[in-house]
Amino acid sequence: MKQRLPILGNRYSGCYERGSEEYESIYAYQLVKLRPALLKVLMLPYDYIVVFDGDTIVEILNENDESVMTGLV
Repeated sequence: MKQRLPILGNRYSGCYERGSEEYESIYAYQLVKLRPALLKVLMLPYDYIVVFDGDTIVEILNENDESVMTGLV
C-alpha cells in the first residue's frame, strides 16, 4: 500500500508516494486544504522542521536541528 507523505519545497509543496519515484507539485494552499494542521507552521523559516503526530505538533526544530518547542497542541 502506498502512503502519501508531504514534502515542502521552496516554491511549491508536493507529495511523495512510498514505492514510487514520482513527485507531484502542488501549491501550499492545496496542501493546506488536504492537511489543515499545516497552516499553523507555514510561517516558520524555510529551514525549520516540524514533527507531527497526525494533526498534532510534537516538536519544532530550528536550522541547527535544536528543539525550540515541544508538546504543542
